[in-house]
Amino acid sequence: MKANLIRIVLLSLLVVPATAAEPKGKKQALLPSAVRQSVLALVGDGRLNGIESATENGRPVFEGEFRRDGVVRNFTLASDGMLISKQVFEKELPTPVAQTLRAQLADAQLGDLYWVNDDGDPAYFAEFTRGGVKSSLIIAPDGWLVGRQLLAADLPAPVSAGVQKWLNGAPTTRIEQVDDGEEVTFEVTVEANNRTRLGIFDDSGTLVAGGVTFAEVPPAALKTIKDHLSNHRLVHIFRSEEDGVTFCEAFFVRGNLKHSVTVRADGLLVTAQIPPGEAPEPVQKALRAQNAFLVRLEQNFGPAEGTFDVLMRAKGKPIRLELKSDGTPK
Repeated sequence: MKANLIRIVLLSLLVVPATAAEPKGKKQALLPSAVRQSVLALVGDGRLNGIESATENGRPVFEGEFRRDGVVRNFTLASDGMLISKQVFEKELPTPVAQTLRAQLADAQLGDLYWVNDDGDPAYFAEFTRGGVKSSLIIAPDGWLVGRQLLAADLPAPVSAGVQKWLNGAPTTRIEQVDDGEEVTFEVTVEANNRTRLGIFDDSGTLVAGGVTFAEVPPAALKTIKDHLSNHRLVHIFRSEEDGVTFCEAFFVRGNLKHSVTVRADGLLVTAQIPPGEAPEPVQKALRAQNAFLVRLEQNFGPAEGTFDVLMRAKGKPIRLELKSDGTPK
């Protein structure tokens, strides 16, 4: 489940101007050390126009603007210094991304473009206007259209009915259709009681997972999640039910890379989504042999321990693999 991308809401301001000719260390002294180092690396010999503290999904972030080589760009950093987003321009897009963008825009007017990495899963976020209506797209580095913003009127009837029941009268702030190449889901964001909630629905209108807080996670599952989370940055926790069993899936970022763990209510670890570099070398070799874009790599535990589930894409087609730790098919 891909974390929802929403616009940042500024809660407080911390303007810290700096230029290459100014004593940056003094000007940026109010920033956390990790953020300050990321700003210096990002701006380089350019000029930092300003940076502001902000909140995204209840988490502190820093939003700034800089000029380099005559070009002004916006950016957002997590409190640990991770680059969440950076403004880019169409001529800088990888060819597959540019081709998909042009095919989708047609008669629309392109707005801002961003490279985004909110959850350790990089993609490109494009804003556009068509017929006076603003919308957006999310495109993976391989050119796959991962997500597109929808209006409530665009939802299929079964999904609309399920969403309205879940909303219980609360207004939506964003609706997005998400497609990883294997399944299509609908992610709905709502603001209610000073809290952002995210619901994920399948094409039948069934709520397959809902965003929860630590307080809403069963105690045994929470302990397992926290053991794996350690002090890394949490992105989302989703709770779901399958055949009467409760599962909680926590997404977090470690070393700028996406991770997740799926845990049963009794605390049993079921799966862990990991970057390819953390898989056994034979599994990595099997992945490289596919010459395809990796969407998801999951390590199985419990009864299926020692196996790996893989979703890849090549030429717009999904590739599913089930591998043993020696890289051979399961």
